[in-house]
Amino acid sequence: MAIIPPAPLADLQIVGRDLVIVRNVADRDSFCSGTSNAPNIFGLPIHLARKVQLVEGWQPNQAPIGEADSYYAEARKLLPELDTCSGTGFGFCRYEYSREVTQILTVITAGETLPLANGFTVQCAREIQP
Repeated sequence: MAIIPPAPLADLQIVGRDLVIVRNVADRDSFCSGTSNAPNIFGLPIHLARKVQLVEGWQPNQAPIGEADSYYAEARKLLPELDTCSGTGFGFCRYEYSREVTQILTVITAGETLPLANGFTVQCAREIQP
């Protein structure tokens, strides 16, 4: 039986000291102080999450291929944005996309046979290291 970390179940909004609002998970998450956003892709197989990102204007960042990365050569033919995998046996892999020059979207997957999007975040221009 595969062990997949859980996806978010709800969004919490803390308003003041005495009010917490619990809502369904949002369809989109905002980043960069609200100047960027990305669709919620939790639980989607990476090939479908990729299609969603492409439609949204995110472009695959092709990882530089070194000698140690020959293991990824076949996978990168289909998913050039595959950056690395952890090697833990849980299929944790990192994929990277960019939009404009100022935003980098990172998607983390889990699962060996059919990797599912387990997390994503966007880095803004001020957070991107040269």
